[in-house]
Amino acid sequence: MPFYGLLFLLVMLPLVYNGGDYWWLPTASCLLALLYAIWGLAAWWRGSESVRWRWHAGILLFVLPLTLGLVQFLPLPDGVVARLSPVSWSWWESLDRIGLGTVPARLTLAPDYTLRACELLLLCLLIFVLLLHKARRRTGLRLAMTAVVVSAFANAGFAFWELWRQDQGGGMQALTVFTGVFLNRNHFGFMMLLGILAGMGLLTAVGATRRKPTYGDPPSWQRLIIPITFMLFAMQTAQVLSLSRGAFMATVIAVTCFGLVWLVRGARVAAGRQKIFALAIVLGAALLLALPPALSRLSERYRELFASDSLAGEDRLIVWRASWKLIKDYAWFGTGLGAYGDAIQPYEKGFFTDGLIEHAHNDWLEMTAEVGLPMAAVIILLAGWLLARAASRIWRQQDMTLRWIGLGALAAILGGLIHEMFDFNLLAMPNAMLFSTLLAIVFLCGRPRPSPEDESKSGRQAVVELRRWQPRRLTFLLVGLAALALIPWHVRRINAAWQHTKLYYEIKSEDAGWQPGWKDYQRRVALADAALAGYPGHPAILRLRAISLVPLAYLLPGESMEYMAAAKADSAAACQRLPADGDTLRIYASIYEQFALLDGRVDERQVTQIYEGTLACQPRIRNTIREVSEAYRRSYQRLASRPGAEAAALAEQQRQRALELTLEYLHFGGSYSQTLVAMVRDLTDSLEHLLEVMPQDAKMNRVLFDFLISSQNYEQAFVLQTKMRQDLPADQDSDLEAAGAWRDWHERQIQLLGLTGQWEKRSELMPEYLRLAAVNAGDRLRRCDELCDAGKVSEAAAYLLGQRHEVPLSFPVLLREAEVAIALGKAETTPNVLLPFAYEMLTPPSPEELNQAASLLAQIGEEGFSTFNIRERFLRLALPLLGAEAREERDPAMARFWADGLERLEKMLEDGEHGTWLQKHLLPFFAGRAHELAGDQEQAIEAYQRSLELCPGNIYVLLRLEKLAGSRPSGLALSESDRKLLTFYQALQRTAPVMARFTPALTLCGLQVTPPEVSQFHESIEVEYLWLCTGDVQFDCVMEVEMANAEGRLFSDSAPLTQGARSTMSWRVGEAVVLRRQYNPMLLMARRGSKIENCQVTASVQMHSRHTAAQRDFIPMPKAVTPAFRVVGQ
Repeated sequence: MPFYGLLFLLVMLPLVYNGGDYWWLPTASCLLALLYAIWGLAAWWRGSESVRWRWHAGILLFVLPLTLGLVQFLPLPDGVVARLSPVSWSWWESLDRIGLGTVPARLTLAPDYTLRACELLLLCLLIFVLLLHKARRRTGLRLAMTAVVVSAFANAGFAFWELWRQDQGGGMQALTVFTGVFLNRNHFGFMMLLGILAGMGLLTAVGATRRKPTYGDPPSWQRLIIPITFMLFAMQTAQVLSLSRGAFMATVIAVTCFGLVWLVRGARVAAGRQKIFALAIVLGAALLLALPPALSRLSERYRELFASDSLAGEDRLIVWRASWKLIKDYAWFGTGLGAYGDAIQPYEKGFFTDGLIEHAHNDWLEMTAEVGLPMAAVIILLAGWLLARAASRIWRQQDMTLRWIGLGALAAILGGLIHEMFDFNLLAMPNAMLFSTLLAIVFLCGRPRPSPEDESKSGRQAVVELRRWQPRRLTFLLVGLAALALIPWHVRRINAAWQHTKLYYEIKSEDAGWQPGWKDYQRRVALADAALAGYPGHPAILRLRAISLVPLAYLLPGESMEYMAAAKADSAAACQRLPADGDTLRIYASIYEQFALLDGRVDERQVTQIYEGTLACQPRIRNTIREVSEAYRRSYQRLASRPGAEAAALAEQQRQRALELTLEYLHFGGSYSQTLVAMVRDLTDSLEHLLEVMPQDAKMNRVLFDFLISSQNYEQAFVLQTKMRQDLPADQDSDLEAAGAWRDWHERQIQLLGLTGQWEKRSELMPEYLRLAAVNAGDRLRRCDELCDAGKVSEAAAYLLGQRHEVPLSFPVLLREAEVAIALGKAETTPNVLLPFAYEMLTPPSPEELNQAASLLAQIGEEGFSTFNIRERFLRLALPLLGAEAREERDPAMARFWADGLERLEKMLEDGEHGTWLQKHLLPFFAGRAHELAGDQEQAIEAYQRSLELCPGNIYVLLRLEKLAGSRPSGLALSESDRKLLTFYQALQRTAPVMARFTPALTLCGLQVTPPEVSQFHESIEVEYLWLCTGDVQFDCVMEVEMANAEGRLFSDSAPLTQGARSTMSWRVGEAVVLRRQYNPMLLMARRGSKIENCQVTASVQMHSRHTAAQRDFIPMPKAVTPAFRVVGQ
């Protein structure tokens, strides 16, 4: 029963691993203890051969590190630890320096994790010993090997089931990676490796015994050939889809070695060759099925590895070099089992600044670091000798079952050891169980050939019967009773570990946006108490309880000190168990600081000393550096408010240290932000000092510029702009990167000139800015040409789709899109593409571009359109007219021809004969332009007035009418609203022309505030935003406004862009819309808590679509930022 129970556990326990939940290991230990209890009591009761203890030197592979781990765990006198491991002692001694008192030193840096590693080693040892006793016969070996195969196959089946469950119809092409029950795909690939090689060995053994029957080989095993073959197919497919290059390469090497051995030892049998070739076909078919969705990603990883100039750039090699430095400092007794992650951080040189190194990705190195060089050498030499001896015996083995099962297990061990050079798969507990099982199988198959008496039933009965109370049988009784007595203790640990798991996932659920209340935190504390009942003093549980106690101190003010003191005690106790864990020390430092603030007595030196301890554990982790720098900044701010020379001197020290750490954070690639710059500004003497100490790179310069703009330090911003211009490429158009850099510089300069009221200089820069912004169009054209040359015209059309809705509008791209549409036989869509040529008035197309557009329409001809197309007819008249205006050509006859044609279209549009839609006011507007070009001013005015009737408030029409007003003695009869709108637009053009284009169809002309100054608390202002429609609007839009001063945001506003009841999509080309909003600035500032003082308020305008399901943000060119009004404080 113990043997079959163990096989059941080998299959079922990995399926509930779930990435390594806390309850898994104590559950596995409890079940193994139950099996040992049954075995011991049954052996004592039955006697016979059951009471024979069997020894194998392979047991030392588990006993040696287990014994060392227990020694590392035990508290030792400080002098002993200081002599045996000086570096370990220094970490324990550092706890006293940060106020945690004297803690008994140990050789390990993580006692609780060392104990957990020892428990895993003990679990593997128990499995090994049980198999050593119960799997000595052929059937037992076959069953053990089958258990390994079924366990791996079940995990592969779970991975396929997860794919089926999560797939939304995308099939295998939508696959990411297979991980099974593991969190790491490499661990899953390692298990597949073990299963594949074990399956090959088992299949070969069954086939060999079929050809050469042996006593005791039942025919039922022959029926397993097809199921095992199917399992191999599934496991090989799953391994490839895991994208684990280490597992894949190790499997290839191990399978190759197994195949070579078979060719040497089994090639004489023709049937055997057929079997192995059939097996190769099965594995090849699995590869062909799995590789199509995975090959591109797998080959990409290989290409990145081998194409690099130097492997020194690989992350693993960097970690390995750091690990060797670690090994030198902990050479004799190591860091302690399970303590590698804490010990390695100080040796990392800044390559992994955004995360911790938890493992060496090389179990050989990690083992050496944790147990020391002497023990690692003993284990490696012992394992090598044992495996070499077993391999030699298996090679000479005459028994086919023992030979091929042993060779399969040996190949799996070989592949696993190769994979361990690049990962840490044996730390995944199911893999450790299966690896121990295969190790036992190798040693059992490599033992001397059993005698007939040892195999036969008569031989077993020939063993001398021992009395129940003789020492050998009593030993089994004691083992069984001890294992039985441990079961209640294991059950308590399982319950505690389950509570720990629940607590961990509940705290992790806060990332999903759920905000717990005080009852939730109390429930978490209760879970932590239940977990600590089974694991007293466990640092991970203490840390979670401390994290849960801190919010209670703020949610329940009457008991705040009690909860905060408990949190402080728990975090301190956790630090006393993990002296080199920076995360635990950081939590303790934060809680210590909060407790001191609540208590009203803050020892600034002690607080920062604890944070320095955190930094010593993780000296190059960006988040740690930033948190420590912020702690120094908070300390500096508190000290700055205290009187006395001593406080001032300490405040200066804290300021200098805060500045030093902040700059170090930036040096290690910390994220740049205005908040960070503002923090550095508080720590520097002046703005000049700020610009001097900050990193000198383009990204930081942009952040500094935004900070200077937001704080209204415009003079320094101009200085920074001058400095940034010196670093720009000499040739603006040398490449896209250079053009982009110059475009960004012009955009910042335009923004700065607008904020300082230098509108004339701003207007002078706008054409060059727009030209540089359009440089990307050339890249789009090149890409389109490449697709067309490759015969992918449809892809070229899809690539250009929507470009006419981008800012700035690129007329060459529109022409290319029209050409592609004609090439695809979609000539009827060409007018839709070319219509912006007639719409654009602010930055009109060149005469050459207009000629090209007219030529495209001429190529198609009117017969190219199946129905009457008003847009096509309109463009045939409008494009030549625009070209003549651009070239300043005056041909009255041709102009009158265009005017007549446009007026005929106007009549047809009124009668409903148009086929397609066109904005009605455009036809009389362009007819008026044609009359104006012909010199017929009266006809032009009449046409413009017809256009104005169709589209009131049209700025384009009003400007034309004002130009022609002098030809009439009586002037023009404009409505009051049109006259005010024209005056408003012209005033903005003279004073503050923002002219920020959000889309080719929407432009913010500017804003006007009345009154321009606010001095009374309840005084209101009216802000008028003037929007201009310059095309067909595709979205209903919302305007977002943010008012800010030098201290930051004051208030914001959101309003839909509407004209009365008309939405944005109903606006017409040239139509100007005034959006009026009223604010009470001082009241809004007071509500936000902003200080009311003399300041200049700037307005920043953004815009987005009103579609909440798929909201689209529109980025203005240039930025819509302008001075708005002034606040005169009371």
